Amino acid sequence: MVKIEFDADPSKFVKNSVSAFKTSRHLQIAAVVVFLLLVSQPAYSLYLDITTPANAHERENYYIVLEEDWGYVTWVASTQVSLSDEESFSVIMDESQFPGEADGMNIVMVSFDFYVMDMNDDNEDTSGIGCAWNDGEDAYDSVAASADHPSASSSNTVTEYGDYLRLDMFEYPEFDTFPLITGYTVEEIEEMLDASDDVKGEYSFNFTGFVEAGESTTECERSDSSVTVEYEILLYYSEFSVMEWNDEIPLWG
Repeated sequence: MVKIEFDADPSKFVKNSVSAFKTSRHLQIAAVVVFLLLVSQPAYSLYLDITTPANAHERENYYIVLEEDWGYVTWVASTQVSLSDEESFSVIMDESQFPGEADGMNIVMVSFDFYVMDMNDDNEDTSGIGCAWNDGEDAYDSVAASADHPSASSSNTVTEYGDYLRLDMFEYPEFDTFPLITGYTVEEIEEMLDASDDVKGEYSFNFTGFVEAGESTTECERSDSSVTVEYEILLYYSEFSVMEWNDEIPLWG
């Protein structure tokens, strides 16, 4: 133990105290500990102020998500294209070519709708003296169609009729406490419901035609040169809002 003797002379007392501090390892360690205790609390408070967002208290609240609006806008209006046998046709675009009316919309799905027009009409050519009474029967043409995007699974089909291929750009987030949502700020929930980054990239819509002529008869020769497809591309949107829940708001219906 270090003994500090009191002297009536203040200057001697200070000198003795400084000398004792310089030679005592225990006093030096104690001084460092006291200093750290004094500065740590303000520093930690400052750290919390910097790293904790101002709206962090919202994580303790409960929220529900409402779909305020939904619908679609047309990206590519109804268009027809004729293809010869095994001929391919592609439409390549990206999100920068979305129509102006889609600006600010939360696009959640892209739908590639098409119809094989030759299904209901006999589009085959016939020749021969007996075609008026025995022209044979039309064969169904078909198309292979596909839609691709980096954020969505590719979709494809082969059909004689028509179909619609969907590119789901948005997957509704899974919340452990659904239908009530807690543990997030409103801004964090809104970011999870925002598909604006998911729709970026190149879209590819593709057709390949398969042309088939019907069976000819003795009196009539049948031939087919093309298959005609009508298609359109639609952008589906959903607008969500986040509302703080209370007992007065029903969860269902």
